[in-house]
Parts: sequence; C-alpha cells; structure tokens
Amino acid sequence: MASMDKHITGNVELDAKISQYLVWNK
Repeated sequence: MASMDKHITGNVELDAKISQYLVWNK
C-alpha cells in the first residue's frame, strides 16, 4: 500500500487521474 501512486493501471495519464481521485476521496 506504499507504492499505490506508482502504476495502478499501467497508463501514466489514467494512473495520475486515479491517484488524484483517490487522494481527493480521502
């Protein structure tokens, strides 16, 4: 759970969006 902001899907753009989404949802 430490490197969840690295590669979630494999796509850099999608990954960044998902990371932001997760951060905003916290």
